[in-house]
Amino acid sequence: MRNERVAWRIRVQDVTGKQLDDKGLKSVVVELADGQKFPARFGGHPPNAPTDWLWSSSWTIPEEYPTGTLNYKVVATALDGTTQSWEPVNNKVSWLTVIPGTFQPAK
Repeated sequence: MRNERVAWRIRVQDVTGKQLDDKGLKSVVVELADGQKFPARFGGHPPNAPTDWLWSSSWTIPEEYPTGTLNYKVVATALDGTTQSWEPVNNKVSWLTVIPGTFQPAK
């Protein structure tokens, strides 16, 4: 729904399965199919008492955003500038779906 926050929690591993953090990667970016880009940051989750460490980013769906499916990809950039991307399975049920209505958080 519009006004709802979408959150991405991302793990990036090298070919041996070792997790890559902010010292092993230059950047991790979530790219929407419409061209918007959201940089991810590496940190502990939950923030106040971390039990896990991963990349994260978020986006609040604007009120005027069109309804329908929206594909995205995650692009990791290594320290040497090479990139690797990941996309959800090429099936609309795996993509984000904006539905009519506006999210109203509980008070």
